[in-house]
Amino acid sequence: MAPLKQPEAEFSDLSTPKSTVMNIFDSRTARQTRRSRERGANISEFSAAIVVLVIGFMIPLLDLGIIPIHWLLSQQIISSYVRKLALCETFSQAMTQVNSDPTLQNWLTRLGGVKPELIQCHLLISRLQPPLDVFSTDQPKTIPAVWLPNGPKSPCSYELDLAVTCQFNPLLVLPVSMGKIPGLTVPYTCVIDAKAPWENFGCDPITKQFFINE
Repeated sequence: MAPLKQPEAEFSDLSTPKSTVMNIFDSRTARQTRRSRERGANISEFSAAIVVLVIGFMIPLLDLGIIPIHWLLSQQIISSYVRKLALCETFSQAMTQVNSDPTLQNWLTRLGGVKPELIQCHLLISRLQPPLDVFSTDQPKTIPAVWLPNGPKSPCSYELDLAVTCQFNPLLVLPVSMGKIPGLTVPYTCVIDAKAPWENFGCDPITKQFFINE
């Protein structure tokens, strides 16, 4: 009996040609490379978006938030200081304290980001009855007799006016290339004004002059 011949066609598909395997491998490698490039491009775009968000939104938000806080604290300090000046015995004593005492500058500087540039103090005398008028001076012993508490223009209000020019620096300074924007790329400068009523309307027993005019 003759041996049976095995069909070769049934086993011809069990092996894959080498060229087909290489094509599949190359295709997978190409897809992985493309995905890696796309992932790298996405990371670069995300990093750029983060930089734009920080520079364009977060830093301005911090600067615009810290400057009003510094302004309010400075206003409180200046108001407290001018009330202390109004308790001085004489106007000349108050002016001497303003010109020589560094307490106010030190308080403002300790806030951080606040720099006092100019301090001006005046005595404001305002008529309380028509015709309304105002007299202002920053020099002791220069109040005319008509503006004194017993003068013909009385009754009047007597106030110390303290004006401080302050420079507020941004918490984080943005590039100047964006333009000169106060509070963002350059410091913000303003004048903070506070008033307090004068307290001592007595007279010097020796000179017979009002303490407010000495």
